[in-house]
Amino acid sequence: MLELLTADELKKIMPTANEKNPRALIFSSLREIETAKNNTAASIA
Repeated sequence: MLELLTADELKKIMPTANEKNPRALIFSSLREIETAKNNTAASIA
Protein backbone atom coordinates (compact mmCIF):
# COMPACT_ATOMS: atom_id res chain seq x y z
CA MET A 1 0.00 0.00 0.00
CA LEU A 2 2.72 2.48 0.94
CA GLU A 3 4.70 1.57 -2.17
CA LEU A 4 1.69 2.28 -4.36
CA LEU A 5 1.20 5.63 -2.64
CA THR A 6 4.82 6.49 -3.30
CA ALA A 7 4.54 5.54 -6.97
CA ASP A 8 1.41 7.67 -7.32
CA GLU A 9 3.15 10.61 -5.67
CA LEU A 10 6.16 10.25 -7.96
CA LYS A 11 3.86 10.30 -11.00
CA LYS A 12 2.51 13.64 -9.75
CA ILE A 13 6.02 15.00 -9.17
CA MET A 14 7.67 14.01 -12.45
CA PRO A 15 5.61 16.19 -14.86
CA THR A 16 6.86 19.26 -12.98
CA ALA A 17 10.52 18.26 -13.38
CA ASN A 18 11.02 20.89 -16.11
CA GLU A 19 10.71 23.73 -13.58
CA LYS A 20 13.68 25.92 -12.65
CA ASN A 21 14.94 23.67 -9.85
CA PRO A 22 13.59 20.17 -10.52
CA ARG A 23 16.09 18.41 -8.26
CA ALA A 24 15.10 20.43 -5.20
CA LEU A 25 11.41 19.97 -6.01
CA ILE A 26 11.73 16.21 -6.32
CA PHE A 27 13.85 15.80 -3.18
CA SER A 28 11.45 18.01 -1.22
CA SER A 29 8.53 15.88 -2.37
CA LEU A 30 10.40 12.67 -1.55
CA ARG A 31 11.00 14.00 1.98
CA GLU A 32 7.28 14.66 2.33
CA ILE A 33 6.47 11.13 1.14
CA GLU A 34 8.99 9.63 3.59
CA THR A 35 7.49 11.66 6.43
CA ALA A 36 4.00 10.49 5.51
CA LYS A 37 5.17 6.86 5.39
CA ASN A 38 6.81 7.19 8.81
CA ASN A 39 3.71 8.81 10.29
CA THR A 40 1.49 6.09 8.82
CA ALA A 41 3.74 3.33 10.18
CA ALA A 42 3.75 4.99 13.61
CA SER A 43 -0.03 5.29 13.69
CA ILE A 44 -0.44 1.62 12.69
CA ALA A 45 2.01 0.36 15.33
